[in-house]
Amino acid sequence: MSVAVFVLALGFGLIAADVSAQSKASATGKNKEKQAQIMEWKESFGGLPEGGHHVIRDSETWKNYWTRIRQDALPVVDFEKKMVLASFLGTKNTGGWGVEIVRVERKKKKALVRFKEIKPSGDAFVIQAVTSPYHIKVVDRFNEPVEFKALP
Repeated sequence: MSVAVFVLALGFGLIAADVSAQSKASATGKNKEKQAQIMEWKESFGGLPEGGHHVIRDSETWKNYWTRIRQDALPVVDFEKKMVLASFLGTKNTGGWGVEIVRVERKKKKALVRFKEIKPSGDAFVIQAVTSPYHIKVVDRFNEPVEFKALP
């Protein structure tokens, strides 16, 4: 009985991981003719093992990052109008970890990217597998220096 529960729970964790791995693309905006596509990828597996926060402003750098973490086709980003923000938590020993780019605050001389690190609670039932969570988000381009800062 306990093996069946474990297998069911493990299967549930894998299904949840697969669903979270899907790329998100949706339309936003009031005017349908001017709707912009939002592109972001948020996963528990496949991020950079060393972790870190990155700003990508050109197609060659974008291609290098994408091919390190994903096997599917490289999404097209118009780097004259857009740029990519990426947060990687690095290698974690269990599931339950995550990262989310919450917002970008543009100041006069810099931009502040606010992100949230999600940690499993001490009594959480999490998948016992090595994970490497990340969140990648395409945003409107700006040229100010960027600082990543964790939210409490």
